[in-house]
Amino acid sequence: MLPKVSLIIPCLNEKNYIHALLESLENQDYPKENIECFFMDGGSLDNTKEIISNKIKNYPLWQVMDNPDRFVPHAFNRGLKKSSGEFVFILGAHTIYPPNYIRDLVQAAIDLKADLTGGALETKTKTDTLTAQAIVAVMTHPVGVGNAAFRLGAEQPLPVDTVPFGCYRRAMLDKIGGMDERLIRNQDMEYSKRILANDGMIYLIPNVKSVYYTRDTFNALWKNNYENGKWVLLTAKYTGTFRSLSIRHFIPFCFVGYIFLAFVLSLFWPFLLWWIPLMIY
Repeated sequence: MLPKVSLIIPCLNEKNYIHALLESLENQDYPKENIECFFMDGGSLDNTKEIISNKIKNYPLWQVMDNPDRFVPHAFNRGLKKSSGEFVFILGAHTIYPPNYIRDLVQAAIDLKADLTGGALETKTKTDTLTAQAIVAVMTHPVGVGNAAFRLGAEQPLPVDTVPFGCYRRAMLDKIGGMDERLIRNQDMEYSKRILANDGMIYLIPNVKSVYYTRDTFNALWKNNYENGKWVLLTAKYTGTFRSLSIRHFIPFCFVGYIFLAFVLSLFWPFLLWWIPLMIY
């Protein structure tokens, strides 16, 4: 018999995405009586809450809850306290999940004795401009995302340091506690590293794929990546350790820093040409 699962979904002003999300959840091939779902609304000013409330009337285990603190770790911790599933998922509202998503991640966690399983991301955009296509290309290439296996894909299940929209074993969550509410971003990476520090196992399940809609303008991408980079540093500050970081987080910093250093040095030694840092990268 399949175990009960709990889905925790932070959301805020999601009227453009929530219909697709709800449809993908309704199409899951996991028994609906074994799924409880918490939509954690951070104070939406559009009709997100109304859309969800109308859609879930036929699902007694699905409910909308308020998340006055608005951010993801607060939503997860509130939902975790209310939940009772043997496995707990945190899902994104901008993502579409295939019908096998819940079943295959739960089954993989059982078979592999994993504490966290997650699938690969199929990155798309809502528009079909050249800019959007370029952003998708960057977000699915090692030069753009380093060794993030969930973005690059894999041939078979493999141990990794983190996964998106994961399936967590409750026994491990009871051991490590909730997400760090100081971390507005990067909380999932810190959480994953805490699992690994407690002898847990994290697996990427490549045959399970979700569709993630990335930013489709350079301005939006810049803002998102700037915030991600800032919170990588703030995570280290708040936790007092670099444990939550990987080498891929430092490569862009080193690259930009070296270009700046080469520019300064070239003012005194002109033979230091710009192609030197590019070749080294």
